[in-house]
Amino acid sequence: MKPIAVALDILQGEKNNFLGCVLPCVLKIKQEIQTITSQNMQPNGFGAFIRRGILAHIENRFGTWFQDEKFVIATSFHLKFKLDWITDEKEMRSHRKLVARKIALLQEKEISDEMSASIRDRDPLDFPSKNTATLDELELFFIDKEKDLAMLDKYSKVKRLFLEYNTALPSSASVERLFSAGPLVLTARRNRLADRIFETLLRLKVNFSNEN
Repeated sequence: MKPIAVALDILQGEKNNFLGCVLPCVLKIKQEIQTITSQNMQPNGFGAFIRRGILAHIENRFGTWFQDEKFVIATSFHLKFKLDWITDEKEMRSHRKLVARKIALLQEKEISDEMSASIRDRDPLDFPSKNTATLDELELFFIDKEKDLAMLDKYSKVKRLFLEYNTALPSSASVERLFSAGPLVLTARRNRLADRIFETLLRLKVNFSNEN
């Protein structure tokens, strides 16, 4: 259980409470548990059974998060992880295209805003430049070895996306309210709810309460 405890300490701390830290922590838990070996651990023994069960539950609960765009972008734009957390070459190419597309969309929006602001002063025969400066910014960010948050000042578009996807909640009050509503859903008569059903009912109850 040590890998899980270490990961929880990291996520609950003040320095790594970014959405982009979630996937690397889950990966580290899986890697640490998979590499746990013991001469006394039999292939079908109790310890091996617990290990397989934990890995199965982690995959069942968090497996889909690795395909969730929000988590992937948040992690890929985190200066500590970038694309280094991805081991599969196919996934790396796919995620690289995803973050490049986000950068390109941001650039298109900036160009559109600039054109709207200065349309009277622009040459009617002028066309937007199709240079690769934005892609160069992304590539430079990926190879930059600095780990301090101040390094994001060198990459304006990357910084904007980092702040958009990695800004933490300023208060834990909303999360605490969610926890407080849990016992109202998971009662003695409904103590066998599946995780997904419990989560859905909890969200419905909290959202309904907020609207009324």
